[in-house]
Amino acid sequence: MINILSDKQKIISYLKIKGISKNSFYKKTGLSIGFLDSGHSLGVDKLRIIIDNYPDFNYWDLLGLDTETSSSGYALAENRESTKSEINRQSRIPLVALTSVHSFQNPSFTIEKNTVIAQYVIPLFQDKQVDFMIEIKGTAMHPKFKSGDVLACRIIRDPKFIQWNRIYVLATKGQGILIKRLQRGSEGHFKMISDNKNFHPFEVPISEITSFAIIVGSIRLE
Repeated sequence: MINILSDKQKIISYLKIKGISKNSFYKKTGLSIGFLDSGHSLGVDKLRIIIDNYPDFNYWDLLGLDTETSSSGYALAENRESTKSEINRQSRIPLVALTSVHSFQNPSFTIEKNTVIAQYVIPLFQDKQVDFMIEIKGTAMHPKFKSGDVLACRIIRDPKFIQWNRIYVLATKGQGILIKRLQRGSEGHFKMISDNKNFHPFEVPISEITSFAIIVGSIRLE
């Protein structure tokens, strides 16, 4: 049985191992005092702040720590070897910063290491061929997705396999990253549809699109 720690437990364990006080952590990150002990979820934005301030904080590797690797003697996982064996059988999915548009300006959605915020194993996505995840911003795809939702994306390497009326992440030459529902447009164009009716449809030349990824799942925090 795998004993997976909560997000905040991982951070607290990291601070103990490094000998960093919570007060020093709050002062450096600017997060509110008591945040680590509250019942609120961590959230992608706060995780990004923590990683920016503590670059050596490896969110993932803390899953495998035990008393042999913790100088303060805290057991972070039971049965280290079985835990690592179970996790290694599953694929880690990178969470990528959507703002790093340059990472997607290529035919295969190549993801640069410095744009990866964290990596996760999500059992429900294991058979979905998920290549990366991103956090959506804005309200254009509301109510299907709301700002802050994390989208699981599968790269489409041949545009002949586009499924009409499905939602895609598209890297474009002139407009950066778009998250839209695709429909057939005029000759040589795709029509971009927002689920939020306050956003009007528009067309983009197929030649302007450098990469496609279809949305196959999402994660929402309340």
